[in-house]
Amino acid sequence: MQQCARLRLPRPAPTGKLAAKPILRTDSVLTDRRGSRRHWLVGASALLLNACAGPQPATDPAPAGPVPTTKDALPALPDPPPPSSTIPARASGGRGGRAGTFADELIQIATRRRSYRLVVPPTAASGQPVPLVFAFHGLFDSKSQMPVYSKLDELATTAGFVLVYPQAREKGWPLVVEWAREDILFFDTLLAKLTAEYNIDLNRVHLVGMGNGGYFVHLLASLRPESIASIAVHSGGLGPLGFTEVSVASKYAAIIIHGNTDDTVPALEGRKARDAYRRWGHEVEYVELPRHGHAWASGFNINARIWNFLSSHPRRGEVTLAPVK
Repeated sequence: MQQCARLRLPRPAPTGKLAAKPILRTDSVLTDRRGSRRHWLVGASALLLNACAGPQPATDPAPAGPVPTTKDALPALPDPPPPSSTIPARASGGRGGRAGTFADELIQIATRRRSYRLVVPPTAASGQPVPLVFAFHGLFDSKSQMPVYSKLDELATTAGFVLVYPQAREKGWPLVVEWAREDILFFDTLLAKLTAEYNIDLNRVHLVGMGNGGYFVHLLASLRPESIASIAVHSGGLGPLGFTEVSVASKYAAIIIHGNTDDTVPALEGRKARDAYRRWGHEVEYVELPRHGHAWASGFNINARIWNFLSSHPRRGEVTLAPVK
């Protein structure tokens, strides 16, 4: 990871801290394409492919000199949508919530109490509408470990969004709807609670997932497209969702990040997800990292890349919150 820290993804020159970049029409794929091409197995074995996330040292030294890049041309796209700055905030009107970091909050979901970590920057207590980001940890990971390796708490403070880390049951997120009903209800209940306590911009609710959490983000967004603006999946695949055709009216945007030496979830899974989103008609940006394994890509300044994408892709349709049952 120390070697990888010298590499940087090419990105537009910022106009300010974490300035939003233009919508991209091509992939940013850093060579080389030696990622393992393993097939994903259906059923219980799928969970074993989903990773716990955490620091992982690079096994190969970084190549000397500049990293070559290639760009895969996307199919022809319609004219780009209006810039995110022209999409007005849709305020939830919530109030009463406090600013701060709350490491172990509890909420009743069905017959059990579920826990989550909440980060509310001071700007969120000002009454102005702010974005909301859900961060889903990896397999055998936790809401307490993910902030350590991802540094998303610092990003939330800098960018001024409310950040929530739900805690999975049994350290993992399910990949099929039948097993995920309680976790979907967990999301619905948390979203309703946070939008009531904070003035959340309903046009800017985003999902982020690492490994197994990334698999779950794909599933959750396909089930709640009316609530989600855009998603970021790091080192995760589609799982069983890849054997379906997702057809939703609200086309949330996706950024997919994968290391090409990931031995836990091979880069082929990220490429399959990219191709599926194109087929389903969603805007997708794919970032493949050279000589990077199954770990959060801090050395590539990936948090700025993620936030630049999410913040430039708000919802452009009517927002509907799922009823909490």
